[in-house]
Amino acid sequence: MSASLRRRAFVGLAVALASIAGLGAWLRLRPLRDPPPLDPALERTVTAWLAGHAEDPVDYVVDRLRDHDVVFLGEFHRIRHDVRFVQALVPRLYAAGVRHLGFEFGGVETQALVDSLLVAPEYDADAVRRVLFEHDPFWGYVEYEDVYRAAWRVNRARPPGAPPFRIVHLDYRPRWELRQGPLDDATRRRIWYRGDRDVFMARTLMREIVARGRRALVYCGINHAFTRFEQPFYDRRSGRCAGTGAGRMGNIVRRAIGKRAMTIALHQPWASRRDGLVHPVGGAVDRAMDVLGNPRAGFDVVGSPLAALRDTVAAYAACDSAFTLGSLCDGYVYLAPLREFGGCTVDGGFLGPGDLESARARCPTDLGRRILRWRWVWRLSLWVDAQQVVHRRLR
Repeated sequence: MSASLRRRAFVGLAVALASIAGLGAWLRLRPLRDPPPLDPALERTVTAWLAGHAEDPVDYVVDRLRDHDVVFLGEFHRIRHDVRFVQALVPRLYAAGVRHLGFEFGGVETQALVDSLLVAPEYDADAVRRVLFEHDPFWGYVEYEDVYRAAWRVNRARPPGAPPFRIVHLDYRPRWELRQGPLDDATRRRIWYRGDRDVFMARTLMREIVARGRRALVYCGINHAFTRFEQPFYDRRSGRCAGTGAGRMGNIVRRAIGKRAMTIALHQPWASRRDGLVHPVGGAVDRAMDVLGNPRAGFDVVGSPLAALRDTVAAYAACDSAFTLGSLCDGYVYLAPLREFGGCTVDGGFLGPGDLESARARCPTDLGRRILRWRWVWRLSLWVDAQQVVHRRLR
């Protein structure tokens, strides 16, 4: 093959991967630079407060469930240490009497199977893979699978007659296989046949946990976790704000149960109002934690000096000139500086015999379906998705 043909083949593959793995957005990300310096007085105030009030992050999350019924823990997605942190939380939650983990990453269609798997005499890794595949064939990551393993271990060790720990699937499986051609409104309604995801997840959470008088940690993407914050609708091209909305899962649950629900944000980069990623609140958290030696920490935002930390460049601030960290979340968990983030591990055994055709049929784009003919392409697409933050040498 000539050099010209090789280049064309590479470009063609890159374009195809962009349709199934978000590679186009990944390539547009700019390297995250060192956070800008803070006002010295502000840095001293924030650092001193954190030194005196930050807790072990596991202790912090568990403690907040002593006086809240629902704690939303919001992640960026596919960051290895975030998912491992949730694994470590499972036994501590159970010991504290919290026996439910709300889970964005599974569908209600497989809830009965999950309940049986978590109390089975032997752990069935293949069945767990099947559960996640049935919901999303593009979520084949070892760390998310191992959350189920952590719950199974807790149940194997529980005293006789004690209630089991449950992972409660909140979402439902979209019917992407029904897409044929353009994605018009009628097709969207057929794909998302059970309605808005956030509304559905909130209803599932209320029915399965809150209405039964139970407490739960809810692990989900940060945008689903907002309880007080109204997410802006922002057009990057025009630079205009089209308003805000309070229709996220956390918003809906908070309207139902009030201050018994709270949001804890995991440390993560924020989307910029223009393009790429930025440090949260101008890098104030990063700077302060660097001074302290970057310990793992959980801490309250509301009622602390961190609540007043301003941000003007993040997309979250697009519709609010007075946006602060306290606008976004009630609490915060810092596990590592952004420069040390690592993506999740692709599970090469996630696709079983014959699953590639099913994955192709459920790919959201027509181009992706045409390209997804080999397992290595599927694995590469998942790897690229897991590298959206970390592969750009965040610093």
